[in-house]
Amino acid sequence: MFRTLLDHSTDSVFVFDPETGTPLDVNDTACRKLGYSREELLDRSVIDFEEELAGRDDWRSFVDDLRADGRTTFDGVHRRRAGATFPVEVNATYVELDRGYVLSMARDVTERRRRERQLRESEQRHRTLAEYFPNGIVTLFDHDLEYTLAAGRGFDDIPVEPADLEGENFYDVWPAATADDLEPAVLGTLEGEERSVELSYAGREWILHAVPITDERGDVFAGMTMAQDITERKEYQRRLEETIDRLEESNERLEQFAYAASHDLQEPLRMVSSYLRLIERRYADAFDEDGEEFLAYAIDGADRMREMIDALLTYSRVETRGEPLAAVDLDAVIADVREDLRLPIAESDAEVTVDSLPRVRGDSSQLRQVFQNLLSNAIEYNGDEPPRVHVSAERESADAASAARGSGRWIVSISDEGLGIDPEDQERIFEVFERLHSREEYDGTGIGLALCQRIVERHDGEIRVDSAPGEGATFSVVLPAVDDA
Repeated sequence: MFRTLLDHSTDSVFVFDPETGTPLDVNDTACRKLGYSREELLDRSVIDFEEELAGRDDWRSFVDDLRADGRTTFDGVHRRRAGATFPVEVNATYVELDRGYVLSMARDVTERRRRERQLRESEQRHRTLAEYFPNGIVTLFDHDLEYTLAAGRGFDDIPVEPADLEGENFYDVWPAATADDLEPAVLGTLEGEERSVELSYAGREWILHAVPITDERGDVFAGMTMAQDITERKEYQRRLEETIDRLEESNERLEQFAYAASHDLQEPLRMVSSYLRLIERRYADAFDEDGEEFLAYAIDGADRMREMIDALLTYSRVETRGEPLAAVDLDAVIADVREDLRLPIAESDAEVTVDSLPRVRGDSSQLRQVFQNLLSNAIEYNGDEPPRVHVSAERESADAASAARGSGRWIVSISDEGLGIDPEDQERIFEVFERLHSREEYDGTGIGLALCQRIVERHDGEIRVDSAPGEGATFSVVLPAVDDA
């Protein structure tokens, strides 16, 4: 039974003659590992297969030390019959019975060494990554809260070095206030929780993420923290918030000014217009041809000024007076616009065709303003031929940018066959009071397209034009889509 048990051991078992180093007995595992039969192995010496023993003097010295100590463990290398070698962990004992014997048990540690090498390489990779962790600090710690790794570029900005942490306990390296801030996150990781905490240390602002490290069974055996220096980010955020506050105050003052200006200007304009029309009614017969012309100019100027003030007020209130964005059916919006423009469409003998349009996320009232302006321009700036206008829509190509925005966007295009726009003027037309034609040629306030652009920007969209002189124009409005669900 003893022989059977010994032969089934996963370790190679040898009994050596302490004087000669010749095996007196071996188990089957030793024969199989070394590639010899039992008889062949019993005829050889330990120095034939143990790489650590170069000769008999080494063996005698080894036995003398073993006799003095009683037992020893060392890392050895065994050589197979074919010449290949493999690492072993050897446990040797000197046994005194009727005579002395050396009992040796050698364990093949090839797999263990491979795993250890992989672990060392993995640790080195992780250490290298941690050392180059930008603008922050990475640490690993065990269940005793002893740091096993500390690295990162963030150490350049604090009065602690990585060497001050590694091998030390959490409570021994940080000031009491810092330890109090970090303790819940650090202890939480060892319970399997992920935690984050913001704190101040060494005159800097930090955000620390603490995560548990688990083995393949899911058991927590360590914790890791990743601390990022967010001082500059905090400062930038503070300045941004101050800028936003100033902009909101500025916008509020601007709206108040626009309202006050429009109100204060409207009253004298109404008075001017009223008296001009009163003069026209009562004293028209007293004017000669030039006087009538001058009076008409004055009335037209007053009316145009009132329209411009109204347009400016509308422009200034796009952000503050708009309705919340919701699902908008563009088919219904365009139908309403065509009804509003029924008279100019009929007078110009315009042909307006519309494809099936999608639903978008927007303010229906403001989008109605946009498309009414664009359709009205397409009909007006057409030259001598009857206007031909087409409204269509297509989904924006699903690139990474549009995918990141969620449901994507629709491109709604209004195309005409009219006068066209020179490429050099295509950005200028979206500026307030910029006109490409005189008022004698085409009426208008010069603010319509600027208003369209401001409304579309409020919708996180875009407006652009593709045109050339004499070849018509296509205005494209890009708007956020509504999910079909």
